[in-house]
Amino acid sequence: MTGPHSTGLAAMPSHSSGGVNCPGVTARLAEDGLRPESVIGDMSISELTAEDQEGIAKTNDGDWFRSLGYAGTYSSSPAQRVCFVRDSEKRIVDACFYRELQRFKVFNEIQVQGRVSSESMAVKHLLATRKPALIHLSWLRAEDIQSVGTLGLRFSVQQMADDFLIDLPPSEQEYLDRLGGKTRKHLPYYVRRMEREWGSDVAFSSLVGHEISRELFDRVLELNRKRMERRGKRSGWSSEIVEQRWPLVQEYGLLVGVHHRGTLVASTLSFVHGRDAYLIVLAHEPEFDRLNMGNIVLWMTLKHLIRMRLRCYHLMWGASFYKRQFGGKSEPLFRATAFASPFYAMVWRAGQKLQIPFLFALPRKVWQRIEVVHAHAPQ
Repeated sequence: MTGPHSTGLAAMPSHSSGGVNCPGVTARLAEDGLRPESVIGDMSISELTAEDQEGIAKTNDGDWFRSLGYAGTYSSSPAQRVCFVRDSEKRIVDACFYRELQRFKVFNEIQVQGRVSSESMAVKHLLATRKPALIHLSWLRAEDIQSVGTLGLRFSVQQMADDFLIDLPPSEQEYLDRLGGKTRKHLPYYVRRMEREWGSDVAFSSLVGHEISRELFDRVLELNRKRMERRGKRSGWSSEIVEQRWPLVQEYGLLVGVHHRGTLVASTLSFVHGRDAYLIVLAHEPEFDRLNMGNIVLWMTLKHLIRMRLRCYHLMWGASFYKRQFGGKSEPLFRATAFASPFYAMVWRAGQKLQIPFLFALPRKVWQRIEVVHAHAPQ
């Protein structure tokens, strides 16, 4: 998918250490609704005050993908900086988290971490001031794609994942009534069968935040690895990722578990953000597959979320039969890459087609020569 091409942007001030007025930028963006008295901040995430973080949190509309927790901690390549816009009353009204990479000291690439509108004033500020060769916008929904064209740049779109959404009704029975006949019958049956076979040896638990011990968290990931290996896959939870995300578990985690003789044998780990919950890990002991432990623990989780009166449960990250079985409705998620010129678009697409990081694989001297030629070529 390709949008219109725009010529280069005028040179603008670089990063500021905090919120400062940027007259050149605000003049350029005035047509897009940025008032002259607005203030743009662009700083390291580590420099944010508690008040700043609270103000930014109010801009995400309950969307976990737009939160600091997702962009700065959960993401496999965490954001390092944040750009935000304050209105005349000093309230933060727009923000985006990002990483900026400089390739061979020749060109810049910006990775916006977390979902953000392409119409965001913060994004347009980054384009105007940082002048990246390309910028990535991730976790966009289908309705967000067309707005990427408002950047005035060529862009390419790729699907990243699927989010399966379950709208949570007021009661368990209402939820069951939505499901297919077999699933509606089997879910309560699976629980009764397990309780009949295990008797007093079975127990259920639901823990939140600091109630979740590191030992239990590690056990969930151990079960997840076993489940993935049984399917011929490798778990993405490296030791670095585990340490990186552990603080999020302590703050937003919800662990629902099934225990057999005191040992956790099935569990879900979800993050609760606002009135939504996001399934992060589904894990169970493969030796108990015949008891449908995955279905049992997911059903127990849904019942708990309904009692919490949450709005929606997101079954991340890809397509699986059980997600539709449980009533999940697929919402594809995309990444849009916008290019400063047709030249960068051409090289990027060549690299994608050849399935090699072609854009970044060229030696620095070669890139410098290409840049010189490109700078003097007619647009």
